[in-house]
Amino acid sequence: AQGPSKFNLILYYTREKLISLVPITREFSLTLQLQDGVNFGSFYDASQKLWSFRFFKQEDVDQLAIFVTVAKFHEDGPSTQLTQEIGSVTKGSGTSSGDTLGIRYVSYSEKNGKIEVTEDSSAKLAKYIVGGGSQNKVGHPSWDAGFEGLKRGGKRVFLTPNENGDGGATICKVFLEKTKKASAAPESAPSSGKLPKSTAAVDEAVE
Repeated sequence: AQGPSKFNLILYYTREKLISLVPITREFSLTLQLQDGVNFGSFYDASQKLWSFRFFKQEDVDQLAIFVTVAKFHEDGPSTQLTQEIGSVTKGSGTSSGDTLGIRYVSYSEKNGKIEVTEDSSAKLAKYIVGGGSQNKVGHPSWDAGFEGLKRGGKRVFLTPNENGDGGATICKVFLEKTKKASAAPESAPSSGKLPKSTAAVDEAVE
């Protein structure tokens, strides 16, 4: 059973008429799915009753994914990376060390509940090599774990606690558009899962 928490996910008809309230603990599981072009969210409450709801805007899906991840982080100050999948159309195998990725991402800093955008590359495809270290011009080595198992077309939020132990964290919302396996030809994401394209050619980001 889920215990008390500093944060709760609330469903309501009006602010006076609540439908469900569930504490966001480390064990809380939020599922975000994309079905026939429509975004849905679902979770189980403390009595194991399944609740499902629909989103009308993609930005609301992304925002909830970030907020839930941050809430889990502040629940007990985990020292490990946290991830939240965002529903999307995926294809192919998951990423692994040595793969070259074409990604679109937004980075955030978080401290004391305040979230700020630090870099927005959602409109421009960037190149990231899993395990590439200093070869990468974007990101941080901690991103390697954040990309683990992500398939092309996949979208995910991952949070990494700051190394200096100041109680803050960095957050990355990423969309994996193109993958070149370490020993294979490049793979492109399904068209229905793409974010808006940049004017730069894809091959400039993933060679």
